Amino acid sequence: MNARETAVLIPVPQVDPVVDRWRRQYEPGWAKGIPAHVTLCYPFIPPEQVDDESTERLTALFRGAAPFPFRFTRTNRFPATLWLAPEPCEPFRDLTETLCVGFPSVRPYGGQFDRVIPHLTIADRVTEATMDRLDAAIAPALPIEAEATEAWLMEGDDDGWVLRHSFPIGGCSLSDPR
Repeated sequence: MNARETAVLIPVPQVDPVVDRWRRQYEPGWAKGIPAHVTLCYPFIPPEQVDDESTERLTALFRGAAPFPFRFTRTNRFPATLWLAPEPCEPFRDLTETLCVGFPSVRPYGGQFDRVIPHLTIADRVTEATMDRLDAAIAPALPIEAEATEAWLMEGDDDGWVLRHSFPIGGCSLSDPR
């Protein structure tokens, strides 16, 4: 039996027309129901700790932040991973830090990295040649403009992921005319 986990992320549907086809083929999370996103915190709290109190804390945390625009202007690479780099990246880092303060037991990526690099994975566990090919296909479609207006708490395991809760960031969207 797979251990269930949670993650907090910013969904980015604006990239789907450009990268969905590549994510479907080269990003294992796509088949498990994970949308195109920038991760704020994975793993988050254990699923059994997701209760009214934790969701109220998350609601307040994200309500206290402001929605923000960002864009993807370039791809980047980790070993065997091609990803889009959000600019600016600081608002994502700030939200991750706020999550860690609000939930002190949480360490992004289990604490294995000194610094979290906000990113949107396009292809994982691929060769340099595949990354070169995808990079050439994606580059003409950049930049991609997006807006962080909500965060998602997702729960899942190797068999699939589902949305548990959605949290608006701030009071309204940047594009909201109010």
